[in-house]
Amino acid sequence: MNILCKLNSKTEKNNLRRISLSDHLQNQLSKYLSESINFFYKAKQIKFDGEYKPNENEVLEINNFDFPLKDYENIINLPLLKEEEIYDIKHIIFLNKESIIFQTFDSRKIIKTEKLYLIYSSETFSKIDNKGLIIDAKIDAMFLKNEDKLLFTSYHNASKIFDLSKYFREATDKEINIFKRHTIFKECDNIDYSIINSRYRKKIFQIIKNGVLNKVQDNFNEVIKYARELELPNMFDESESKILFPQEKKDIEKLINFLNDDLYKSPISKFIYETNSKRKMENK
Repeated sequence: MNILCKLNSKTEKNNLRRISLSDHLQNQLSKYLSESINFFYKAKQIKFDGEYKPNENEVLEINNFDFPLKDYENIINLPLLKEEEIYDIKHIIFLNKESIIFQTFDSRKIIKTEKLYLIYSSETFSKIDNKGLIIDAKIDAMFLKNEDKLLFTSYHNASKIFDLSKYFREATDKEINIFKRHTIFKECDNIDYSIINSRYRKKIFQIIKNGVLNKVQDNFNEVIKYARELELPNMFDESESKILFPQEKKDIEKLINFLNDDLYKSPISKFIYETNSKRKMENK
């Protein structure tokens, strides 16, 4: 198994570095990471939508992921990592035949000469005199070469490695304004964007990405019927088939939750619930 790293360089076009290991250490590395790698291969793959939190036996997937595979084809020509570049490491990369594997990296994983690290040998401790790296046994993401598929368990960690903004991010003020001006909404005053927090901006992005407002417009009668069940009829103008965009924060959040399928009424308890994680049930 080969090992690379990517540097936090804003000036270099190719900021990949090769980390030189002995053959013996390469074999040890493969065994060291094998359990975490096998988990990714065996885990149930769930399509990433930015909202579902995977269980212990699941990983999130993005199909047709735009990945610069050519950058990893001639790694022997990459420059070797120098000791002075260790502090610039962004993440660690492991390569095998089927996949490219990623692990987040930060300063806590650097062995620093300014600290006193002691190693034990022949009943005596001695000091480590050179900088070094700590490799975790757990990996954070895997790109499957033959399937153009990215797998990961945590959006937070994966977003440290890749730009996932086109798959999941916060809606900007401009996007919220365009969203609010959709023809499904009855004309309303300007919104104070400061009352829409990060969580609900992400939900608005999902609503825009999934074309929800057009679907509401096409199926307005069914939508208003369900809105009555969720006690939201005051947010709809049935005579004009329009949504009344509210001004109060709690009402805006309630409407966003409704449009993002985050509200439902239990047929048993009749309670109305707000979900914080969901995924579409697969037909079998």
